[in-house]
Amino acid sequence: MGRKYYTSEEKLAAVKLYIKYDFSPSAVIYELGYPSRNRLYSWYKEYKETGKFTIKGNHTKYTAEQRKAAVQYYLEHGRTAPSGAFLLVTIQLSAFLLTLLPNSRTPKRSLNHNLSAFPTG
Repeated sequence: MGRKYYTSEEKLAAVKLYIKYDFSPSAVIYELGYPSRNRLYSWYKEYKETGKFTIKGNHTKYTAEQRKAAVQYYLEHGRTAPSGAFLLVTIQLSAFLLTLLPNSRTPKRSLNHNLSAFPTG
């Protein structure tokens, strides 16, 4: 089973109940059915320190530009979905290697395709 992500509203509801019930995590978990005791403690601590909840990380593995390049490649070459996934990994690895070796020469074959047909965002 995957990890459950909660909205800021769900987190706030849990924290408010936690305060209302005199900092009793059991009462909050009993009423809402979520979160775990430790997660509730961390939400309360975050809310107390910042007054809001931050979104932890970007749950997207690839950037919008990388996804667009993969779609463009798929449309141009008619590859199957596994090939498109392989392309995304290749793009990500290439970008990472370029950060490590900034003075290296550019590869002969480039994955830069015309992406203007795809909307950004």
